[in-house]
Amino acid sequence: AGLPDLNTANKKVQNYVLSFMKECIDAGADGFRFDGAKHIETPDDGSSNCASDFWPTVIEGAKSYASATRGIALYCYGELLDSPGGNLPVSAYTRYISVTDNTWSDSVRNQVVGARNAGAYSYAYHKGNVASQLVLWAESHDTYANGTSTGLSSFEINKTWALIASRADAMGLYFARPDSMSQMLGTASVTGWANGEVGEINRFHNYFVGQSEYVANEGDIAYVERGNAGVVLVNCSGSGIGVNVAAHNIKDGTYIDQISGNVFTVSGGRIQGTIGGTGIAVVYNGNSCSHSVHNVD
Repeated sequence: AGLPDLNTANKKVQNYVLSFMKECIDAGADGFRFDGAKHIETPDDGSSNCASDFWPTVIEGAKSYASATRGIALYCYGELLDSPGGNLPVSAYTRYISVTDNTWSDSVRNQVVGARNAGAYSYAYHKGNVASQLVLWAESHDTYANGTSTGLSSFEINKTWALIASRADAMGLYFARPDSMSQMLGTASVTGWANGEVGEINRFHNYFVGQSEYVANEGDIAYVERGNAGVVLVNCSGSGIGVNVAAHNIKDGTYIDQISGNVFTVSGGRIQGTIGGTGIAVVYNGNSCSHSVHNVD
């Protein structure tokens, strides 16, 4: 778009970038997103004759500065759509930053929720890296702008969010939508992110930090068990529905859906209960604010 192509291998350019990041850290920034990260070379790009130390210089410098001046662990991720290209492994980037797993995220939204195919929901991230290095989304500014997710309602996007944000370790991003394509892209006029079910999913995610996950699907239901005391269930084919699906790690007992207040029971290797009108059930007993409506955390 007529912008200059910076020589990111040049030390002067690297120092400009690092200086800007330090200024942002001083102003309160806790992390950074690198747009088009795969177009910035790594130390492993020797076969393309364009290797440089941009990433270790900038990222390690910024993380060290943030730790020394503010005592924080800086979070950095890059937009790495599809593959890095040139036979370069994703690990060339993830040794410095987390990266977007757009293909897995888009698959959950388009195939599992959009096409109502619960059977397409699986453990396997497409990037193949450990979950703590991945960034997931229900949709992004790109998928909204290019029409891939534009036609989906907040009802469908929030079901996608439930299946993404309930997972262990990976980071989730929720895109705040404009009302229509005629608005500026940064206009966050659709407030599906503030729906009660989104807040409950976020609380569930935070409550089960560090605990195991079991991803499954049965019939029209895709679900994620966390630890031995919680499960998020999504009806991929609609809204309220009675469920009777296999329990894998969740122990026998009585649990409350934090969205609807419905009672779920686990007994004899089965999870039984009724998903409410959102098509999502967030089932566990750890939230003291049971089944009330909240804004997103």
